[in-house]
Amino acid sequence: MPEVTCDDTGTAPAVTAEIQGALDAARVQVDSYSTAVAALSDAVSAAESAASAAPASPTTPDTSVDAAPAGETPQPPTGQPAAAAEGSAATDGATGEGTAAADATPAARRSPMVDPDNDNLFRRVLTLPNASLHADVTDTGDGTELPVFDLLYVFDEALAGGENWLEVGSSLREGTSGWIRTADTLKWSSMLVMNFAPRGSRGQVLFFDDATVLSDMVNSPYYSSEAAELYDRIRAEREKVQADPAYQPVWVRELVAIEPETAVTFDNQPYLLPILDWREEAFDGADETVLLKVAAVPANASAIAPRDEKSFEVSADSSAARNDGVFRIGVTFVIDTTVSMGPFIDRTYQTIESFYNAFQQFETTQNVSFGIVGFRDNIGNNPSGLEYVTRIFQPLDIEADPATVLAQARQIREATVPTVGFREDSFAGIQAAISEMDWKPFDARLIILVTDASAREGGDPLAALASVTSDTVADGANRSNIAIATLHLRTPANSADFASGEAQYRVISSTGDAAVQKYVAIDATSDEEFGRELDTMSRTLAQAVVTASAGEMINSVEALEPIPAEGSSGRLAAAVRNEIFRAQLESLAAANGGDAPTFLAGWAADKDLSDPKRRALEVSVFLTRNQLSTLDKRLDLIVQAYRSGGDDPGAFFDKLQVLAAETSSDPDKPIPEGRDIVASILPTFLKNLPYRSQVLRLDREYWSSISVAARQEFIESIDGKRRVYGELFNDTKKWVDFGADDPGLEATPVSLRNLP
Repeated sequence: MPEVTCDDTGTAPAVTAEIQGALDAARVQVDSYSTAVAALSDAVSAAESAASAAPASPTTPDTSVDAAPAGETPQPPTGQPAAAAEGSAATDGATGEGTAAADATPAARRSPMVDPDNDNLFRRVLTLPNASLHADVTDTGDGTELPVFDLLYVFDEALAGGENWLEVGSSLREGTSGWIRTADTLKWSSMLVMNFAPRGSRGQVLFFDDATVLSDMVNSPYYSSEAAELYDRIRAEREKVQADPAYQPVWVRELVAIEPETAVTFDNQPYLLPILDWREEAFDGADETVLLKVAAVPANASAIAPRDEKSFEVSADSSAARNDGVFRIGVTFVIDTTVSMGPFIDRTYQTIESFYNAFQQFETTQNVSFGIVGFRDNIGNNPSGLEYVTRIFQPLDIEADPATVLAQARQIREATVPTVGFREDSFAGIQAAISEMDWKPFDARLIILVTDASAREGGDPLAALASVTSDTVADGANRSNIAIATLHLRTPANSADFASGEAQYRVISSTGDAAVQKYVAIDATSDEEFGRELDTMSRTLAQAVVTASAGEMINSVEALEPIPAEGSSGRLAAAVRNEIFRAQLESLAAANGGDAPTFLAGWAADKDLSDPKRRALEVSVFLTRNQLSTLDKRLDLIVQAYRSGGDDPGAFFDKLQVLAAETSSDPDKPIPEGRDIVASILPTFLKNLPYRSQVLRLDREYWSSISVAARQEFIESIDGKRRVYGELFNDTKKWVDFGADDPGLEATPVSLRNLP
């Protein structure tokens, strides 16, 4: 460029004028580019909003860490979740997955702070009752009140007026909203929550103020008696209050709260138990457990204190005495009606008849309803002879009288022709009972499966329902609050098939109270043992309904009746009684407002302190629609890699390595080896959970060591989880908007048992 000087008047020579003209022209061009960029930015934002509700293809390689890239909108397979994309190719804005370095938001859009304990997560908080949003830290007014459970990203923090403040926003797209006092929030970057496990046979959860006290109890050889002493102290103080209302109780000071005796369920009484910290321990060095630091925030909480004194006061007995509602039981028999089942079909009819006889004796027939589903198998080879795969003989109907139900039960006949192989489609029968019966009027919900054959599942071409496994059946029953009991008939003819069926039916028979196995093997060389089990159960049910209708507890919360050992007579009746007791506790909570306790922080064990074989708390993780969609797509990629590689374990892992490279957000990152291969394909949030992931432990050596059948079973289990995701994604009642006003940011708790 030539040297430019000005004359005495300050006028630039011609060359300067030429340069100035070029600069002016450049500025016009830059302004034009800026206008175009702004228009493009607006178009991208509009596309992102549109994509929030648009499905993303689960077969398209996902180049993001945890979200579907914007603009991928092909229709997904039926029943599979659709993505609500957040428009970042490196992070999932809905979930905060990724690091600040990976953030791809425009420079004008600020990123949230990275969580100091986990650089894979953005920093997030939950609002407590009475939290309010302020324009800045100098705002001394009341501010704008925020809803409890509002989930906010943290963009900055400051100290002002002796208080700590956080600058927050509900969405990455919208940026910051204002400032909130740190004291009015709970740190919750992980999105992990605990839910109370179904009640029944287990004791109440105790929440400790000090983790050391709980740890010492768990590690003691006398943990059960020490827990019993705490329960006794609470009960003794409660009895003193009942005897003298003026008495000032001295509750157990080591505790901040106790779970109510009546059962708390998320559907009836929404609550959050966000996980703040955790550590692994073992009961007396044997049974593993996880100690969890949680807060307890019921949805209707108006204030939260360090300790919940009221949680110690209410007993289930007093709730039962106040309850004047009708307690209803719905029982659906799902019966194998293939060849060889004739004697057991007849005996089932007699059992239903004995049910009614027992209830008529107690004048409680109006409180119990029966449904009947028959199932056979694929009718392709002989449609006229087999007639049906499933048939509803009697729907659940609170208006149906005994004569009608018995008349319909009389219509059940065994098939006149055999099916292909020994397996039958019992899962199709159970699915019909779950989805086609009206369970809404019933407090206690029971399915009783009667069969002598294992079930078709997974990729079986003769199965009526694709991708159905024992896990998906159990999940569907649990989501409908239905417990399944199985009477598995053992005969000389099914000796080769029996073990396979037992493994399947034990999974579905752990529904309801998972601590009580409701699988019962029956010697079917005659129908006598079968009849005894059902007759005992009919009497037990009748007595339970009479007790509940009289305003009394079916079982004692203080001294739960033991369940007979497997193989013992009467086990089915005891297990069913326990399920009705569980339903009574839930019914009382719904009728009398059995809220979860409320406290800022407390420590609890995820296993029952009296018996660590029983689960007391179940961990779930709140996943957004974006996360669930991405997880589904990544698992589908793994399934397709297996199916395209045949039985060669090496070919499968070679394909996984290619997938790991394709889905990596860092093209310069070395190709992973060992367990890092699968870990690099799946979303990062899976690696940060306090429980071990089955899929993340996969490596080439392990995969090569297991049989072809075991590999197929593993892949079918993944496919089964994807089916659960599809059903969950379409269940709109389960999704919560945490204030982001964006379909992609809606979240729902997903149990760890449904994660890979």
